[in-house]
Amino acid sequence: MSESQRSSRLSPTTSWTVLTDAPLRGFSLAREEGLILAWDEADQLYLFDLSGNRVASSRAPGKVVNAVASDTGSLYVVLGENGMLWLLGQGLEPIAERPTGIDASALAVDPHGRYVAIASKVGSHALFTRYGKPAGQFESRQPVGHLAFVADAPLLIAASNFGAIMGFELVPSGGPSKLRLDLLWQQNLLSNVGRLALTGDGRMILASCHTFGVHRFDLEGNIEGAYHPGGSATHAVPDFVGRNIAVATIEGELSLLNSTGNVRWQTGLPRPIVALQVDALGRFVIHGMNSGEITRLDLDGSTKPAGPSPAGRALSGHLRDPDWTLTVAHSEEQADFAVLAVLDEPPRIGFITTRNRLQVYTTDGKALGQAPEITGIGRIIRTAPGYLAAATDRCLVLYDAEQNGAQRIDLDLVELTHMVFRPRSFGLALVQEQYRVGRAGLNGRWAWRRELASSIEEIALDRGDRLAATDAEGHLVLFDDEGQPKEITLAAPAEPCLLIEAPERSPDAVSWLALARRLQWLRGLDRNGKVIWEVRLEFEAWQLLRLGPFALVLAPDGRVVAVDGSGKVRGKGQGGDAKSVYTSGPRGEPIRVSRQGVNLITTDLTGRVLWRTIASSAVGPIGTGRTGVAAMIGRSLAWFGANSS
Repeated sequence: MSESQRSSRLSPTTSWTVLTDAPLRGFSLAREEGLILAWDEADQLYLFDLSGNRVASSRAPGKVVNAVASDTGSLYVVLGENGMLWLLGQGLEPIAERPTGIDASALAVDPHGRYVAIASKVGSHALFTRYGKPAGQFESRQPVGHLAFVADAPLLIAASNFGAIMGFELVPSGGPSKLRLDLLWQQNLLSNVGRLALTGDGRMILASCHTFGVHRFDLEGNIEGAYHPGGSATHAVPDFVGRNIAVATIEGELSLLNSTGNVRWQTGLPRPIVALQVDALGRFVIHGMNSGEITRLDLDGSTKPAGPSPAGRALSGHLRDPDWTLTVAHSEEQADFAVLAVLDEPPRIGFITTRNRLQVYTTDGKALGQAPEITGIGRIIRTAPGYLAAATDRCLVLYDAEQNGAQRIDLDLVELTHMVFRPRSFGLALVQEQYRVGRAGLNGRWAWRRELASSIEEIALDRGDRLAATDAEGHLVLFDDEGQPKEITLAAPAEPCLLIEAPERSPDAVSWLALARRLQWLRGLDRNGKVIWEVRLEFEAWQLLRLGPFALVLAPDGRVVAVDGSGKVRGKGQGGDAKSVYTSGPRGEPIRVSRQGVNLITTDLTGRVLWRTIASSAVGPIGTGRTGVAAMIGRSLAWFGANSS
């Protein structure tokens, strides 16, 4: 870290750094108990002590939206999707679980762990006891985005995302554990609020207002001024009495202020902070970054390093570095628009950039050369045993991995949209302009060409080299060796269906798998189009992938189902996103590979992290195979072999 010239009055030192298994989403400090509750992108919950030791960890029952710890450490509250509430004890053991019915926007727990407050996006909010029983309701004119209990008084402070801050009094009402919240005051702001934090007595209320700095209020809601340490303030957190204030900005700066707003120390961090806390006595600051790094800074600089990483970053068992990296792109633009593929037999890495030349490397980083340039727009790479194919909308080049040679296929192409190939037996099946399909040899000659009445959705070859296609009218189109088509109605009412070759180890009778998104079925078909089996899906799917012995059915919301070639569901998961790529592991198991900023993460379908890396810059396009994962990191190609993970 590089200190600024204004950093003469404090000399903080790094006591320790720990790493979560997946990118960090947030953490909360139990100030009295001295424990840190953290949660990550894989919905794993952690408890760390103040020496950086992992005390406990547990997988959340569902997707974590937010979480918070009571100061006493007696209650940890986890908010899930759709307002689901999980209440956990001192060792993360479950106390209660309940649906709140609230479209939640904020969460808070009182310092003693007796009450939980949940704010909604529509202005109607609720209180619950530590056992999940309703304890009261309160209203606000604006939706609330932040909540905080006052430790020394029965008060709750709330702030909207759109510029209002409010104080509520907690009044016993209507029986045991029942509370009424009365609005005491409200102040309007001219800025959105990114974080709300306060001292133990509530006499210093800090609202992080981005470019407007940090606004300070007293316990009666009076504005007492603003702090402007520089940058866009996203987090401003005081200690219990307000002597030290830590401020983080979106630009990646961390500052320490005194109560009058003077900057006592300031530093730049490699990436923005996603979570920030100060201990009650103002002895240390704990910050966390999206990479998963949680760091404790001792403010007096005299504390001896403690915990798992006195010299710096403590490596998680899931963290790994690339086997190798090579600079392969001449510019950031080339790297951003690269397309990668991994060939497993024999192991090769192929990629094509805006230069439109297929480049090939071995999995130990040896460059094998590049193919002739191809003209046109768009970039496609496909693999078949022993071969890589790269194409634009007008040109196609084929690389023979056994011979380490490439040839341009001399075909007059117009708007190439689909391609499957088996050079050693079938040749090439190509679709142009969505409705013209043909079979060609490696010599550049067409065996046959056909023009269909409706556009083609997908094409696939079965294990016997028979070509099939699905069209926009819900038909399965089968082609014989001469290219004569035979239409079979697959979906009624008409719906374009996805189509893949049957997975490995499928029954001999099954040739293809077809998926109807809206009708929500997956079917196994024989080579004549007869339905062998059918699986009814719980969701409308958007993608169908063939991965070794499985077919993966993907939903837009991240849900995934793995089905084998006999129609048996072999696994389910959730948590994927548009950037996720799926591949097979060394034993054929489905693996999800995703990129989030500087993080490259591989998980199983349940979301359990297998390994991840923290890159030096944002992770770009990726290619996957059973032998490993290739990724663009900056202008470099990085390789992560499956056998070295």
